[in-house]
Amino acid sequence: MKLLFSFIIVKVLIINFAYGNSISNCSSCNPKDKSAANVLENEKSDEEVCKFSKYSTAFKKEAANRGLDCKNLKKEANIFGKELGKVKPNDPFFHLKRIKMVCLKNNGNETKKTLMGYISSEYFYAIKSTNNIALIIVGYFDKSKGKLIIKGVENFFPRKSRSFYKYEHKFEENIFKTLKNNIKGTNKYKEDCSITSNLKWGGDYVPYEGNNLSLKEKKDGLKRAINVLKMFDSNQYDLSQTLAQNGFVLGFKFELSDLMTDLSMKLAKLDIETKIIIKEDEESKKIAEQKSKELEKEKARRIAEQKERRILEVKTKKLAEEKRLAELKAKKRTEQIAKEIAAEKQKKIDEERALRKAEELKRKKAEERAKNIALEKKKAEEKANKIAQEKKEAEKKALKEKELQLAALNKEKVEKQEIILAEKKKRDKLEKKLASLEEENKRKGLKGNLSQAIKLPAEWMPFKNDINLQQKQFCQLTDRFFRDIDKARKSKNEIKVNMVHKERQENLDGLLPGGKVNNWIFKIVKIDQVEDGSAAVVLSLQCKSFVGSGQIHTKSTWRRKSNKEWRATIPYDDRRFRELAKLDSGEFILGSGTFLEINAFKPGQIETFYASQQIGEHPLAKDMNLRGELFLADLSYIAALN
Repeated sequence: MKLLFSFIIVKVLIINFAYGNSISNCSSCNPKDKSAANVLENEKSDEEVCKFSKYSTAFKKEAANRGLDCKNLKKEANIFGKELGKVKPNDPFFHLKRIKMVCLKNNGNETKKTLMGYISSEYFYAIKSTNNIALIIVGYFDKSKGKLIIKGVENFFPRKSRSFYKYEHKFEENIFKTLKNNIKGTNKYKEDCSITSNLKWGGDYVPYEGNNLSLKEKKDGLKRAINVLKMFDSNQYDLSQTLAQNGFVLGFKFELSDLMTDLSMKLAKLDIETKIIIKEDEESKKIAEQKSKELEKEKARRIAEQKERRILEVKTKKLAEEKRLAELKAKKRTEQIAKEIAAEKQKKIDEERALRKAEELKRKKAEERAKNIALEKKKAEEKANKIAQEKKEAEKKALKEKELQLAALNKEKVEKQEIILAEKKKRDKLEKKLASLEEENKRKGLKGNLSQAIKLPAEWMPFKNDINLQQKQFCQLTDRFFRDIDKARKSKNEIKVNMVHKERQENLDGLLPGGKVNNWIFKIVKIDQVEDGSAAVVLSLQCKSFVGSGQIHTKSTWRRKSNKEWRATIPYDDRRFRELAKLDSGEFILGSGTFLEINAFKPGQIETFYASQQIGEHPLAKDMNLRGELFLADLSYIAALN
């Protein structure tokens, strides 16, 4: 009766690993049947999740959480393959054994899990269930591969997520011997895992039956086998309850009722044989027959119960599907209502906007009409006075314009004369300085000759006679510097290199006192507009030197490596900005201004100071792949040369 009671309270075990495939050892099952296998974590089925994962990141994440293989979902979705569905073992003898699973995570940590395992000659089943997880591992022998196939799934309830495990190992005589190995495998995250039953707990596998066992040992073995099946069945039931409470409908089950019935009948027969041996009387036979009939009746009752369970399973699936469809319909209706409300609201907003726009247009027209009337009235009043004064004012205006023109002509003439005299004085002064500088350099034994002519590029030839002496001398100094620095670097003598830098800066200071240049001819390389609206310009000379704006690190920006300050730019509202706006790359201009690095020259320093503060070496020259130097110059005057 206790056994019968335990069978009555067993519920349907439906484990949702995926859709069930054909079952080779289930005579009452439809080979084309597919279980619902829907994880009720949200309102979408696995097929819908896979369908929308092509367009939505959220559904991609949901598919990953469920562990779905969307490409092969319709072909084979059951993680345990076609061999397993509702399993009905032939071998009734399961051995209780603890199973250990270890996984090395990608972050270097190691996780260990100990499971309660049930092992027979055909299958291996192990579970671990807590408040947060339900882990199920199943193994079976694949004859076509000659391997023990072990697969598992772990449901994590707080996140409603799922992880999978897969192991394979060459089959060694039987499952018991094979599981003593440290079997290698992987999980959902491609981490290395291993599984084994080679633990001391439980001892060796004690046989349940055999010819060499006594009648009592056989009875004890059958009792142990029945108890293990009861524990197995009870654990399945508890696991299904835990999963159901966390929102899972499952579709996987080991059918153990018939096995327990068969073992109970064997045990009853052994009891009968024992009583026959002891008593060997007619009464014992009657009791045995009566007990056999009772067992047959009990078996018939269990068959009826199984039919009822199957009916309950179908009803449960149907109710779950109806609930899912109802929730989906309610959600769609809610979304539709929300869209209708939003559309109605938008319509009202558009109507109010159109009304306000029409009112504003009427108001503007009324104001414009009133303004026009006022202007016409004012014009009518002024017209009479204006006609009377026009003649008088025209005479005064003509006289005044004549006086202004005469004054402007006289002023322009005086200013031109002053500019010519000032330029002549500056030119004479610079030529004297250049002559004295050349004499001084000759005394120092310089090999180069500042007055040596430089071959001009073809585009500069039209301006050959217009390039002033100071500009020519600057380019000669530049060319000589490049020759000297190359020679010094080839000597691999750092002192020589530093001396070249010092000499060059002293020569530039002598040639351009205070960094001032006047009426130099430049060729436009590039004109940019920076964030504040000002213009950044890069100009070239006839030699390997460039002049203009640049970006540098200052005390306020050197810690922020990505930020630099612009220097020597042309302000937006300046006359020079308007002149630059008319020009193109490759055109020539006449300019005056100050070379900032030369203006900052500090005489009397040692060679290393000038080598560390090299003028002409600017990051913008490297960024633009300019072959030469870029001098920051504040141009005070710019005029196009047409």
